[in-house]
Formats: sequence, structure tokens, C-alpha cells
Amino acid sequence: MPPKEIQRKLIPIEQLLPNPWNPNKTSTRVDEANRESIGTHGFIIPIVVRPHPTHKNFFQVVDGEHRLEAAQEMGLDSIPAEVVNLNDIEAKKFTIIANETRG
Repeated sequence: MPPKEIQRKLIPIEQLLPNPWNPNKTSTRVDEANRESIGTHGFIIPIVVRPHPTHKNFFQVVDGEHRLEAAQEMGLDSIPAEVVNLNDIEAKKFTIIANETRG
């Protein structure tokens, strides 16, 4: 399968919606570490999103929901994201793989 085209964008937080299938749960300490890292180093690792399948002009988070939550808590207006066109099956599979490989 050829690689997907990826577009890096700075996206307003109000245009980012979580997906309903995220299996990853984090501890309070991990949430604190996310905020500390973002506050100290900025958003070095962008989140991964796809155009939202049912909400025009919105994006659905495929990987990075907890970093998005940290950014919201910190009052950030926008965050970097890698935008990839994925169908529902591809998006769900990517979310599971990303969670298995990184925590």
C-alpha cells in the first residue's frame, strides 16, 4: 500500500474533536507530564487527525487525545496536527496501533 499523504497544519482547538473509540486511559501523573512537556518544550510531537467524517470544517483526533486535553487545560488556541485522510477502519486501526506502540 502506498504511503498516505500527510499535511501538517496548525489547527484551532475548537475544530478538534475526540474519537469515540480511544482505548487509551492515562494516569494523573501522565497527564501532568503532558502539560509539563508542552509547557516547557512546546508541541514537539503533533497530534494525528483526519477530516471529521460527519462534521464539516472539523477534525477527528486519531492519535493525541490526551495531548489535546492538556492543550485545552493550558488554554492554548491552536496546536500542530498531521492531517491524514483515513476511513473509519484505517483510523480505528491506527489509533489502536499508536496506543500499543507508545502506551
